[in-house]
Amino acid sequence: MPVPQSDRMTVHCTACSAKLAVPAAAVGKKVKCPKCGDAFTILPAEPLPEPQGPSMLEDLVAEANSASAIERPQPIEAPIPRPAALGGRPAKSAQTSAATGVAGKLAKGAGKFMLGCIFSFIGAIVGAGLWCAIAVGTGVELGYVAWGLGVLAGLGMYLGYRTKNVRAGVTAAGISLVGVIGAKVFIFSYFVYGAVTGNTSNIDLQRVYVASARAMEIIEEQGVTDPNAPGFDAKWEEAYGQAQRETQRLTDAQVRERCRNYRQMEREAEARLAAGDHPTSSGEAASGQDASGEAAPGKSTDGSADSADEASFEDEGEFAEASEAEDSEAAAALGSAFVSFLKESFSPIDLLFVALAVMSAFRIGSGNVGGS
Repeated sequence: MPVPQSDRMTVHCTACSAKLAVPAAAVGKKVKCPKCGDAFTILPAEPLPEPQGPSMLEDLVAEANSASAIERPQPIEAPIPRPAALGGRPAKSAQTSAATGVAGKLAKGAGKFMLGCIFSFIGAIVGAGLWCAIAVGTGVELGYVAWGLGVLAGLGMYLGYRTKNVRAGVTAAGISLVGVIGAKVFIFSYFVYGAVTGNTSNIDLQRVYVASARAMEIIEEQGVTDPNAPGFDAKWEEAYGQAQRETQRLTDAQVRERCRNYRQMEREAEARLAAGDHPTSSGEAASGQDASGEAAPGKSTDGSADSADEASFEDEGEFAEASEAEDSEAAAALGSAFVSFLKESFSPIDLLFVALAVMSAFRIGSGNVGGS
């Protein structure tokens, strides 16, 4: 007869912990585990603990929590104030922020471009200084040095700006051109000054000065003293050719000696002019006589001033005419010097190196260094 479920109980094997259902009447009896075969005694089931209510302490804690929850007000979430509101200024919009960013980038780019211009000027100045130093030291203007000047100007722009930009290349090219012209003006002025005054250590320029002074002596010996006289230019060319041939036969030591003598004669003539004396030639400056051996005009043999010379510029009209003639001669000399500068400084080979300098400055300054 089967045992009802209410009279059965559940036990566990003490060996394998298998769960077994046995009759409640089997308590205290030994049974064999059908799983492991081990025999064990069935113990009575332990009664379940009776449920207990909450303790007095728990009741007090629950009442306190309920009272605090009722009395405590709920926090109100307020928006966090922005720095702009604290400072009294309106907050920036997205467009304003974007405009500020663009302005910052433009300012940064302008600063870099200015730095590139400064570096480019420095490069051009360094190149021009080296070119002038070589010309002064050797007495020769080396045109290909201008190419190096252009490279330095372009490199300065590239190092300062570091951006591929046509404007940077054009600016570097302009700076290099200014540097080339400035260097050529200095070199030309140095050569002209040395050839005209003899105040130079360059022997070639001293020869030019000695030849010019000797040509003037030849012209004065021929009795030609007025540069505006008809045929003066032809006679000057002939005299200068003769003086050049004579100078070429002189040694360097003789050239230096004559250069010192001519310069001393010029200083003495300038001193006499400052004192009011007006000799008409270098020979008269030393002796007070003209080329024929007679007393120079405006000066007697005893050194006293001629009365005609004393009153030569008393007439205001004559003085104005003389001033205008001097101004015309100065303007003509300036124009002649400018033409000579263009002819001597910008020959076809010179223009080639100038073009190379400008193109190199543009290419390097625009950021095309070693690339397309």
